[in-house]
Amino acid sequence: MCSLGDKPAALTGLAAWSRPGLEPTLKHLLRALFLLLLITPIQATAAEPLYDGHIHYSANAHAEVPPERALALLEEAGITRAMVSSTPDDGTLALYRLDPERIVPVLRPYRNRGDMSGWHRDPEVIAYIEARLAATDAYRGLGEFHVDAADVGSPEMARLIDLARPHRLFLHVHTDGAGIEALIAVAPGVRILWAHAGLGEPVTTVDAVLSRHPGLMADLSYRYGDILRGSALDPAWHDLLRRHADRFLLASDTWAPSRWPQLPASTTQARAIRTTLAAGVAAKLAHGNFEALLAR
Repeated sequence: MCSLGDKPAALTGLAAWSRPGLEPTLKHLLRALFLLLLITPIQATAAEPLYDGHIHYSANAHAEVPPERALALLEEAGITRAMVSSTPDDGTLALYRLDPERIVPVLRPYRNRGDMSGWHRDPEVIAYIEARLAATDAYRGLGEFHVDAADVGSPEMARLIDLARPHRLFLHVHTDGAGIEALIAVAPGVRILWAHAGLGEPVTTVDAVLSRHPGLMADLSYRYGDILRGSALDPAWHDLLRRHADRFLLASDTWAPSRWPQLPASTTQARAIRTTLAAGVAAKLAHGNFEALLAR
């Protein structure tokens, strides 16, 4: 046994806080800390899941990034689930077979890069889509596809929309503000994910479109540079993300082979955005809206 004079230093230090004269100071410190927590937005933690709403694993990446390497890069980047579409679709299914828990297949209407500009006028592309849908029920969406406002009225586009309904697939579309308005008009009731939140569209246009169409969602790939201003958020984007917190998905877009090794850097930006937002908003962008889109 030790005498009172032999108390461990840790106990002596703790006891010092109970000495007369120090108690008010401690109470003041605790009260100040409590008030600070009340007025400071609770921020997301690094342990929270991070889902990605825009990944491609197309043929141009297969030699440089074999399937196992692609999955390893997703793991390294901390991406626990990803919506994947590819040109052609075989790349998506290759990843899905290896990791069905992580990969959410989205069927792209491109057999090759040449289909990008004319798929919406090619009946053979629709036959390709129909065959892929008949072969498996793994798909959760159709896209990412490129379309302009002038082309959303084609018979092939109408057939794609008709296929989306019974299969309960969302449409992932790369287009501008006019194009997204035109597509929404011809696809009532179909879930739509707006790629890159319109890409070059100003934040005011994105805000206006989302305000007019409460069911529309948007991915933020290629928007991180617009959103981030050093370690802070651009004020207009911060306001948009806060007011439309249920509408955005964090996303990367590995459209070229060189984008795959950049995934960790992309998700570092995603986390920088997430950690500047209140916890509820951050969680929706990181994974909640991804889950909500699939559940609708």
